This record gives sequence, structure tokens and C-alpha cells, in this order.
Amino acid sequence: MRYPEDLGKITDLLTSKYGKAIAEGTHRVRDGAIDRLIRERATTQSSVALRSGVDQPRISKMKRGYSKLRKPLRFEAAALYAVAACLECDFEDLADLPLNSSRFYSTEQIDDVREKLQQVALVRTIDHTAEPCHLKDIYFRTRGHTRDQAESEAIELDGLHRFPTGLTVIEGQAGQGKSILLRHLAFEASRSGHSLPLFIELRHLEQRELRDAIRETVAGLGLDLPRKKFKQFMLTGQPILLLDAFDEVSNASRKQLILDIERLIESFPKVKVVLSSRPNEFTNYFTNAAVYWICKLESHEVEKVINLYATSNESTLLLERLKEVDAKPVSEVLTTPLNVLLLVIHFRYRRSVPESVIDFYRDLFDVMVRRHNLSERGAKRTLMSALDSHELRVVFQAFCFTVAVKAPGSSVLRGTAENWIGASLQLRELFASASDVLSDFHNVAALLVEEGGRYDFVHRTVQEFFAAEHVAAATDKQAKVFYRSVYTSPDIECWGRILQFLITLDELRIHQYLIVPILTSFAPFSLTQFLSQVMSLEMKTEGETTYIYLDMEYPVYTGRFEQISDYIILRIKKTMPVVDLTGMLADLKEFAVSGGDPTWFAVQKSRGKTKIERRCYVEIVTYLINALVRYCAELEPVYEKSCAVVERGENLKAFEF
Repeated sequence: MRYPEDLGKITDLLTSKYGKAIAEGTHRVRDGAIDRLIRERATTQSSVALRSGVDQPRISKMKRGYSKLRKPLRFEAAALYAVAACLECDFEDLADLPLNSSRFYSTEQIDDVREKLQQVALVRTIDHTAEPCHLKDIYFRTRGHTRDQAESEAIELDGLHRFPTGLTVIEGQAGQGKSILLRHLAFEASRSGHSLPLFIELRHLEQRELRDAIRETVAGLGLDLPRKKFKQFMLTGQPILLLDAFDEVSNASRKQLILDIERLIESFPKVKVVLSSRPNEFTNYFTNAAVYWICKLESHEVEKVINLYATSNESTLLLERLKEVDAKPVSEVLTTPLNVLLLVIHFRYRRSVPESVIDFYRDLFDVMVRRHNLSERGAKRTLMSALDSHELRVVFQAFCFTVAVKAPGSSVLRGTAENWIGASLQLRELFASASDVLSDFHNVAALLVEEGGRYDFVHRTVQEFFAAEHVAAATDKQAKVFYRSVYTSPDIECWGRILQFLITLDELRIHQYLIVPILTSFAPFSLTQFLSQVMSLEMKTEGETTYIYLDMEYPVYTGRFEQISDYIILRIKKTMPVVDLTGMLADLKEFAVSGGDPTWFAVQKSRGKTKIERRCYVEIVTYLINALVRYCAELEPVYEKSCAVVERGENLKAFEF
């Protein structure tokens, strides 16, 4: 909706038409949901339309307690109802109105750059590589839920009014549409004319500070933001930061970025910051962040997404085909918009339905090349590089692997891309121009997009799958070196999705050279052996939940490659005060050696503490011991299964020879 640009008009309307309602100030705000909204405003200083009756000193005291300011807040809520009535909108729709009429940039200035702001809605996808398409043609509603909510309680993330001021982290698996969601939020916010949504792709951040990236984004809109006035700009609460793909930031830059974000939120509490990421343990280090997990597509939504991506005729044929085939394996794959899009593209050119995620990606390269040939009126054109489709594919695999090693998650300059392609050609003993090969990747296979002399993959999972194919095609000696280097890598979590593909593409060797060595480091599977690898404990409290982080000396395998990391995170569904964690770790290791009853041990070790500290200590120690014993018990059957895979593979090898 559009709001009156002159807040004075609202004031006049309030005075003349709703003065009595504001004066009484309480009778329309008894609903519990409204109480919660007011309470959120008290604790987060969220945007409100009018500060009627509440002066600035009292506003600054809101964090001290909801009950002390109950009356003025109810007075304020009545004013909001009056504003809503004037504008003929819902009470909740006022969440995006500014804190007050003072802004760094006027509405007229924002109107002048509105066209540039709304260019965030133009995106390239696997199905639209030559020319960008508009979000309205491809966006499907995104639902999300918090950590403490069930998926059935999820809400539609349809606007920035859903998020409080401060930091909100949106987590989702590959292909769930995190970037598209942030672009949608930025586009919708740009239509109001009050805020200034700034969409920033973190993979382009490199070694710059976040505030420099903000200033460059503002300058890119054609607005002047002197360095000296940056603080004034942020204090207004006018900018909204939408930071895309935290998981694509290099490990070297990630810790600095975490500090930059936390300092920015601490310094400018009015600013909304929305950060997207794949599930990543580093996002848990943001203090006081609201976290939303994106929901998987439900079965009834898949048909709607197919209708969105396919033509009417394609949609009808595809849905009929899905009813004919075994639905279960297909439905297990169609949980993200990206997989549905891959299904549509695959069906468009193959008239078949793949049964697994691997099948989606395995045929993708050939499908994209075939699509290009068909777009040329059926004529099979020779590739500019003069390579055949298979040769171009193996070079693409090697290039994807090189990017994974040298620039994970980053865009690549043209000169760098050509150098890496040249090395890939040499590795495969193929003779072609690196420039021509790059052109084929971009124009024929259409799996790279170019912007400003930099090349990006149409989707990160494309790069990850073909990098995995490169590993799967490597010699046994090369694969062994790769898996051992991953095992010792400080960035092991960056390889998570590639390893997930390799569990199918290279089942024997990944178990033999990676999974079994990881699990062997915990054998015998006992609490003593496990705790010997715990280097430190950390504890953080978010809302009514406490998270305990175990920093491990070696990588930890939990059965899902998204969770290979150097950390284990345990959750206690209650808040607990922080205790002496260093002393607790020493006590736990002592208990592991001595054995016995966890509760008795915890009571003995907590002697000399206050009653509250003692109870807390006993609860944490008892919980940790029981949780880790269960964890060790679960590792043993996983280890046996991995050993069986290796043994079966060795037997097959012996049979072959």
C-alpha cells in the first residue's frame, strides 16, 4: 500500500476525527495479539507511525520494562488504530512506517531513484540466462518458522513487517529461494517510498568492510552519502540491509563480517538487517538474532510452482506424467523451487521425469546444450571452442572444482576464469582457446552468467555438483589426496554440499578415505574418547533456549554432510546462567575416566556454589553427559555401516580383477 507522504495530514485527521479515541487511549487495545505487538515495540523500538503522547526521553526508556510504560504504550496503540482508520488499512500494516518524519533522504529523493531500487527484481535463473526476468514471473510465496516453532506453525514471509529491528537470519537449504526471497522483500519495501532497502550480495564483499559496501550500494543508486554522514544516515533507521548468502563468504572474511554486523546493530538499533544463509554453525554466533527456517514445499504447492515455471501445455503433460510414475521418489526430490524448475527444464527437452537429485543435475549440462541447439531452429551448431559436448563437460567439471578450491562462493574475473580454464584444458589434454571455452560455458551451456566482467554460476549447486563429478572421475590416488585434504581443512563445512553429492557419485572412496577415518578417531565409541577431542565449551542463550557449543579437535560426522564441522551444538529448552565452562570441561573429562552416576558426580563438583548455581551446574552436567553418551552410541552403527560399504566395494574390486 502507499501512505500519505505528508505526515501532517495524518495529524490533522487524527485531531479532527479521532481525538476522542486517542484521548481515551485504552479501550481498543485489549486483544492479546496487540499486547504482544506493543511489547515487541517496547523491547525493540520497532517502527511506529506516531509518537502521540510519548516524548523522546520516555521512548528511550522503553527497554527498561513493558509494565512501567504500559499506559503510554496503550495510548500510542490507540493512535495507531486511528492512523489505520484514516488510511483504511490494518493495524499491522503500519509496521513499515518510519519512526518519525525526520529522514536522511526525502521521499522525493527516494522517488527519483525508485527505478534503480526496483531493478533488484530483475534476476537471471537457469531458465532465463540470456535476459533477466522479473520476480513477479517466478516468485512463489515463502513460508518460514522459528527454531521453537513446528513447521505447521510457519508464517508467510511476505514483507519486512514480519521482522523486528536488529538482525534476522533466514536459513534454508540449497535451492529453497533465499536470494529470491531477499530480492522480493527489497522490491516490496522499495514501493513504499519511506525506507531505503539495500540488497547486498556478500560474495562480492571480498576484504571490504560492511560499511564501505553500504556506501557503495547507496552511491550505485545515485545518492550522495559522504563518509562523515554515514552515522547520521544509519541512525535514522531509514536504510534496510538485506545481506545475501552469508555462507558464500570466505572463511578468512567471515569472522570480520560477523563483527561488522554486530557492531552495526549495536551502534544503530533502529536498523533492520536481514541475512540469508544455508544452515551454518557460524550464524549461531550472532547474538540476539531472530532466526527463521524456510519450509520445504508441500505436495499441494508443487503443482502451483510447476504452473508458474511451465507453459500451460507443458504443465498439463508434466502433471499427467507425474501421476503415471512412482510418485514417492519424485516427491522426495520436489521440496525446493529450484528442483521443481530443474524438473520442468528436464521434461521440456527430454519428456521424462528424473527420480533423484543426482539425475536432475547429471542431465543438466546436456539438456542446456540441447536447449541452445533447439533455439537455433533445430540446427546443431558447432561449439565455438570446437570441442564436443562431452569434452566441454569434463572441462567444465575441472573448472568448477578449481573454483571450489580457490574461490568458493565468489564470482570470478574474466582473466582469472580463462587462466583456470586453460589449466583445466591442459589437465584433460585438450586443445582449445580458453576464451572460446568460456564463451561456450556462458552462451551455449548457459551455466555461467556475466556481469561487469565477472562470471557467476547460475546457481551455486550447479558448481558444486560438477565439482563433485570431477572428484568422482579422478584416479584413486587423486581421490585419496582430495579426501585427506578435506579431512584436515579448516574450512571443512564449505565442502558440505559437494560431499553430499559424492556420497552417491563416489560412495566407496568417500567412505574409505573420509567417513571411516573421521569415525575411527572416535573409536572406541566412549564418552572418554569423545571428550578427549573437545577443546572448549561455549554457551549462548537465545530467548528461552540455551545452546552449548562443543569445539572439536577433529571434524565431526553426524550422518548428514550438511553437518560436517568442527562443532557440535546441543540445545537445552530452558535458559540457564553461564557457568565456569573451562572448569566444567575438566570436570566432565574427570567423570568420563571415573564413570559413575552423572547426577551424583555433578552434585559433588558443585559444592561451594550458591543454590541457584548448584542447581544449574547439576542440570547442565547431567544433560551433557547423557546427550554425549547417546551421541557416541549412535556413532557405532554408522561406523559399522561405513565399514560395510568399504568392504563391499573392496570385494567388488577384487571380483573385477
